[in-house]
Amino acid sequence: MLNNWDGIEIRSNRGIVGCSAEGHVSHVFSSRLSSRPKGWSRKGVEKMSKLIIYKKNGGKVYDIVMAQKNTFLFLQ
Repeated sequence: MLNNWDGIEIRSNRGIVGCSAEGHVSHVFSSRLSSRPKGWSRKGVEKMSKLIIYKKNGGKVYDIVMAQKNTFLFLQ
């Protein structure tokens, strides 16, 4: 960030606001959804996208599995 400070100030002074979200989204999703090509249903890609986001935000897949297991046992 400090290496780009001059550019940040110029953009800010001109009222240009933006972020790198598109690049991050593309990078995160392409690593799973397109680098190993598969046919995805709408439901499958939605669930996989949510799982990828959950993991990137620090979530643990183990916690999800255990919560589902406990819910399943509770409903029986």
